[in-house]
Amino acid sequence: MIAKGQTALSTPFDPSGTSLVSTDTESAIKEVLNASFDSSKAFLLAQYGGNAIVGRYLEFFSGIASDAAPIRVINPYKGITIVARSTAVSTGDIDVLDITVPASPIVLYTITYTATDTVIVSGSPVSPIFTSAANARIALRVSSGSIQKPHLYIIGQGG
Repeated sequence: MIAKGQTALSTPFDPSGTSLVSTDTESAIKEVLNASFDSSKAFLLAQYGGNAIVGRYLEFFSGIASDAAPIRVINPYKGITIVARSTAVSTGDIDVLDITVPASPIVLYTITYTATDTVIVSGSPVSPIFTSAANARIALRVSSGSIQKPHLYIIGQGG
């Protein structure tokens, strides 16, 4: 049986040693819940199964180039981390694009392979690698060089 009389609101909470400011348990629970919503992560996975040369769009969905099937983010999106790989040492660039206006794509970020098979770029929610507006249409296109079987993921927040 639950004892009556004490509530989470009346239970003290010591926030020292944390980033929380609440001093009662109920407020601390709500503060953590709100922080968890603000820290949700989204993963964008992309690849191309061959030698990707200039102009080639990578695929989010197998067999469909990302300019034909872009990822549409409903809310603003922050790109926080990019892990890009290839199956062989490659040199080239992959642009992360907003193709909402196809005739005028906006380059959000450029991933650069320089005689390597791995590129890792890290930011944070406070200082993201790139951001996109609400309703953006994200695509990935090789803008220079040649990348053998590129595959990558972008960890982001929002969308």
